Amino acid sequence: MKKILIYLFLLLSAGGQYTYAKVDIVIDGNNVSHSVHPMIQGHGLVYSEEADAIYADGTMAQLYKDVGASFLRWPGGTVATMYHWNDLTGVGWVDKWNPNYNSASNKDPSEYMDLDEYITLTNAAGTEPMLGINLSSGIEWDRQAEAVQEAIDMIKYCQSQNFEVKYFYLDNETYHEGNGYNTDRDGDGEHWTPQIYAEQLNVYANEIRALVPGAKIIANWTADIRSNTYEYTTLINVAGNNLDYIDVHWYWKWGVSNWDDWKAVTPMKNKTSWYDGGTYVEEIKYFNNLTASLGKPHIKLASLEWNIGPGDHNVNPEHTPFKTALMASEMQLQFIQGGLELAAMWTTQWNGSSTGRSQSLVNSDDNYNPAPMAKVFELYKHTVGGDVVKSTSSDGQVMTTTVIKGDKAYVYVINKKNTSENAEFFINGYNTVSVASAFRFSDPGELSNIGLWNSATSGNYLAYIPENTLTMVEFNIEKIVAPVDVANGNFEQGLTSWTLWNNPAITSDATTGSSALKLVDFGSVNQWVNVQPSTTYTLSAYAKISNSSKYVVLGVKDQNDIDIGSSDINNSYYTYHPITFTTDANTTSVKVFFWLPSSGGASAFVDDFQLIKVGGSTDFTLNDFTPIASTSLAANGSITLNFSQDVALSSAANIELSVNKVVDSSAGTWSQSSSTSLILSPSSTWTKGALVTLKIGSVTSSTGLSFNGDRTEYEFIVDTDENFGWERIEIPTLITRNNGAHNIPLKVVMPTSRDYKVPVHIWVHGGGWNGGTATNSWAYESPHSEYLAEELGIATLEIAYRNVGSNGTFEQAMEDIDAAYQWAIANADTYNLDLTNSFFSGGSAGTPLSSLAAQRYTDIKAYIGLNGVFNFVDNPNSNFPPNNTYYGHHLPSKSANSAIDNIRANPPLTLLLHGDMDTTINYTQSTLFSDAINAAGGSGQTIIYPGEEHAFFNQTYVQYEDVLYEMAKFLKANGIMQGDPIPPSDPDLLNGDFEDGFTHWSLWNNPKIATDANTGAAALKLVDYGSVYQWVDVQPSTTYTLSAYAKISNSSKHVVLGVKVQNDIEIASNNIYNSNYTYRKITFTTDANTTSVKVFFRLPSSSGTSAYVDDIQLIKVISDSSSSSSSSSASSSSSSSSSSSSSSSSSSSSSSSSSSSSSSSGSSSGVTNDAVKSDFNGDGTADIFWRNADGRAEIAISGGGIESLNSKSSDWSAQLGDFNGDGAGDTLWRNAVTGAVKVALSDANGNQGAVHNLAAKGSAWLTQVGDFNGDGRDDILWRKPSVGTVAIGISDAAGQQDRLVSFYDKGTAWQAFVGDFNGDGRPQGDPANPLPNGELIGPTDSPTFGQPVRIQFAAPSVLTENRPFTWQYNVGIDQELRDNVRVSVNYYRTAHFNQQVNHNENLSSSQYDPYCVTAPGGVSPNWPASTGSTRSPATIA
Repeated sequence: MKKILIYLFLLLSAGGQYTYAKVDIVIDGNNVSHSVHPMIQGHGLVYSEEADAIYADGTMAQLYKDVGASFLRWPGGTVATMYHWNDLTGVGWVDKWNPNYNSASNKDPSEYMDLDEYITLTNAAGTEPMLGINLSSGIEWDRQAEAVQEAIDMIKYCQSQNFEVKYFYLDNETYHEGNGYNTDRDGDGEHWTPQIYAEQLNVYANEIRALVPGAKIIANWTADIRSNTYEYTTLINVAGNNLDYIDVHWYWKWGVSNWDDWKAVTPMKNKTSWYDGGTYVEEIKYFNNLTASLGKPHIKLASLEWNIGPGDHNVNPEHTPFKTALMASEMQLQFIQGGLELAAMWTTQWNGSSTGRSQSLVNSDDNYNPAPMAKVFELYKHTVGGDVVKSTSSDGQVMTTTVIKGDKAYVYVINKKNTSENAEFFINGYNTVSVASAFRFSDPGELSNIGLWNSATSGNYLAYIPENTLTMVEFNIEKIVAPVDVANGNFEQGLTSWTLWNNPAITSDATTGSSALKLVDFGSVNQWVNVQPSTTYTLSAYAKISNSSKYVVLGVKDQNDIDIGSSDINNSYYTYHPITFTTDANTTSVKVFFWLPSSGGASAFVDDFQLIKVGGSTDFTLNDFTPIASTSLAANGSITLNFSQDVALSSAANIELSVNKVVDSSAGTWSQSSSTSLILSPSSTWTKGALVTLKIGSVTSSTGLSFNGDRTEYEFIVDTDENFGWERIEIPTLITRNNGAHNIPLKVVMPTSRDYKVPVHIWVHGGGWNGGTATNSWAYESPHSEYLAEELGIATLEIAYRNVGSNGTFEQAMEDIDAAYQWAIANADTYNLDLTNSFFSGGSAGTPLSSLAAQRYTDIKAYIGLNGVFNFVDNPNSNFPPNNTYYGHHLPSKSANSAIDNIRANPPLTLLLHGDMDTTINYTQSTLFSDAINAAGGSGQTIIYPGEEHAFFNQTYVQYEDVLYEMAKFLKANGIMQGDPIPPSDPDLLNGDFEDGFTHWSLWNNPKIATDANTGAAALKLVDYGSVYQWVDVQPSTTYTLSAYAKISNSSKHVVLGVKVQNDIEIASNNIYNSNYTYRKITFTTDANTTSVKVFFRLPSSSGTSAYVDDIQLIKVISDSSSSSSSSSASSSSSSSSSSSSSSSSSSSSSSSSSSSSSSSGSSSGVTNDAVKSDFNGDGTADIFWRNADGRAEIAISGGGIESLNSKSSDWSAQLGDFNGDGAGDTLWRNAVTGAVKVALSDANGNQGAVHNLAAKGSAWLTQVGDFNGDGRDDILWRKPSVGTVAIGISDAAGQQDRLVSFYDKGTAWQAFVGDFNGDGRPQGDPANPLPNGELIGPTDSPTFGQPVRIQFAAPSVLTENRPFTWQYNVGIDQELRDNVRVSVNYYRTAHFNQQVNHNENLSSSQYDPYCVTAPGGVSPNWPASTGSTRSPATIA
């Protein structure tokens, strides 16, 4: 590297600087993570404390310029929740709208900074404006319209002054009890919650952006991000579309900050007395991952108040302002490293700075001169607009970061050690030309110039770094330009990038990959490549010629077409040929060529061209990766890829990260520990048992080479933290055959921990039926047994059997399998085996044997088949079985050998895995077998692996970990694992029915026990105002449902049922207005830190109103992920490959207890519905979804208000379902023109929450909704009538389409109806008039239709207003056909008049639009009447 020595800096001793230990500061100039945002250098103001005298002479405006201030925040923090810009009082912490405010306390205007003075200061300082908007006053004093107008007027006033404001922060510390609305000055008990705050944000944001279209909206919430993810999730889901930033206030270790604690931990963490988070870099990353996971990655983190919190420096004279400033400088360093965009130190000045709570920019006790903190800002101002590059220190107590701006590199070093160091600077990717400047911030808080010197050995610059200092070095640099490699040098892209002569061709005779170049008789190819002048390179390639008496030439020419290096090649086999040459001072490009002179018909071949700068590797490869044991990635473990050359971190963008087969780049972060490695670390922790997949694209070396990999996909399974251990027991002679002449061995892989009953896995190996000898059969080891033993505690029997190689037959092999099975029965007590929880599996040739055995043994619970053959009778496009009589010997027919023809009653749960490129056994063998299992009433699933051939399930194949993952998922879902885990019981909420009076409840304002109860003899009564609550133990990260029956005597008032967490923060609530007992349900999920919740029932001040509650319950929500053994799929199906790594087929789980929608999209107003799914707030009462022909949509909540949804054109149709399984109805929107698909989720109040965009399908596709896999979440049935293709999109917990289950084409003559066709008590139809195929089309007035059980309709109060004739109304009714057989029917009514509630009375079903239901087969229309309560004929009301 080129360096210029500016001067030597010597100590008094002859040894000079070299007497100190050396720390290496290594900078990777090519590894850019982000740019430093121009708003990182902000400062706070508190309007009521900013006297005119402080700013009058312009000194402060100049100081802001000197320190590089980017913006000034006005009017301040807490004061922003109580100020009124056009009626300022100067009393910052009292709201003038408070009726008790005393105007006599108003300050003189000279004692505070009004808006005009702020405008003047901002213009003089050249800073960006940032204004606070007061939300608290309006909601606290019921003057919201006035408050909104106040904000509008302020913005208009600024615009009238040509003062353009872009950044607005909305209220302050809305989570804090001492701010604004939370102070509850009006005594109504109300306060900010994430939901209320988010709703207000939306109101104000819309008004602001109407005036300032490009406005940046900043919300504010608690700095304790990790322990309040539920609140953040609510805030982002409700207001995320209107937010650009969320502001957190970071005061390091508030109340207990001290020098020693700062010195003890490097890097410093976001730590307070009540919260122990990660470093600030990690907190920023955590927030970014959270917003990305919620679909709002545009929302970034801000910190509009940050500083070292109050602590030791307030009282200890030895803790000087310099020490506080140095501590704060590390916070700034981390903000720059982490990519924080907006930051403002609190505050510019404060009265009594010497003993103030926090460091300020100026010292009020020193005539407002700059404080030490100003010097820190002066150093960091150089970072703004620059690129942050990777910078590491060899000493963990010496922190560093580097920012590159053009031809400057600014390197910052904080030495937290108690000793001085010499720092040597390594800047990779750049030549260090000289040192432009260097400054040190040291005690007592001043900046001083320092000198650097050169290392006598490396030539790098060194600097003396004393203890407890901040150093900035500004280097002059020039970038090293890497040469461009030969494009398409391996010819895998055909002849792209090459110039041709005489028709060169692409051949499959290649050294690597699948392609090489071929010349015949004569011809050539060439390519121009950029190089550097006066530089040495090596051109290399592999080449050969068919006639060794001829030759072919590999070479390179300069710009004048002069040969500067070449090699004649006459080898008849591929040989490596390097050519080394040096460019002259004028050469910037060279021509590489491969030329065959006239050769009498000879052929020449070349592959793998490379042009390498001398000193770089000629073989850029992925050397290895860790963990090597790819089935034991730790939950917090990293994956390291080690390459043979330096690799750019930016290349990680070309590596696709998937978790459980879903692409999720936010799940991990990339870094480097060395220049030759890429490290993937989890953003938080990997999910236990998850499949983590890396698909490598083009990884680039620092010299411009590309690595595409000989194995493009790498998979790892996250450790489950279960470790049952494993051991392999070998039984040399299980049994002898042929009068003792033939030996059958057995191997058993057993978990070493067998405290619980051990499930049994019986493995039957493949191998083409050719293994073994005349005297011995071979027991091939299962490729999965060790993993199943260690992770799931399952024992595997690795069975040997007689086959062709041991003169056996198919039937004899079945006898040998039986011998092993009998061994397991005989040794069950010895090894604690559980034969009732067992399964067979087989691969390739082992599948016909194992699948047949699984059908023969009725206590076998499950079967797993890998690339299997299950039908010998019909086996097209396969090369197996081999041409011998093994499988048919001693058997009456091929059918007797085929599992597909011998499926037992109650078939085993079946999982089949197959590659669609398997030419040995065609994948349709698996899809057809799973169809047959389903048709027999079982549960069969096939996963097709696109592009995979035969035997891909073994250890040496790319998809091995994927296979283990799918097997483990299948087994765990069906309870086939060691142990008998008992799910935790429901939380112990005591005396929820109040039959024991107030026992276990905490009281406020004298609640009473009333006899007006929902059930039993007692209920709770509140009068005027008051509350009861109870703390209940819960589990972290768990979903619960709180429910109760409640009412209030005055429906114009409300009473609140809700839940709070440990910090008394409300996480869920429901306002109740009903005057009759109403069932209310609230579903919530605890975060990772919550172990108890407060259940409360609160009546705000209500002017004498009485509220009642009874039967409070708190229930743990247990999702049933197990597969159903009964099938209710309406049609069979077969798999086809898909673009995803696997696609499931023929999953025919039983339908859920709620009926599925049976209408395709396209009803008269674009709405289809279900009685259960029209409950949009999950309170157990149906609501109404209104849709107008002009595209408008509304939800009318029974007993509540009307929620207007985002307008959509009439091209959009809606279907209803519960797509995330939370009990609240959601909406599936489809655009008939574009094919776009969206799922809009509903929250607990019936409001529209998150909206997920699903993969679009053309308008020719129809959709139907139903829960097709029994997981409690509705899925989407896709059908294309024009071609008959059918597929099901399975919903995940977020309500998004998780995977596609592909079916074979059903044909265009078929129609699909979603329902329950097997008579299990699920929705059916009118048994009186079945069609030949069992379907029934309504409406019908037949009295035999059954008696009504429950009628759901919206409360009359919702329907009192007139509706235009274009609105549609629907009602869901549960009917009972006979005892325990019910049907849910949806009636659709399009009214052609202004509909009012009285118009909906006594309508017959004939007046409603058609519906479709299906009856059980073979039922009689003359069923007996139901027993129990008297029921009248069906009536629609």
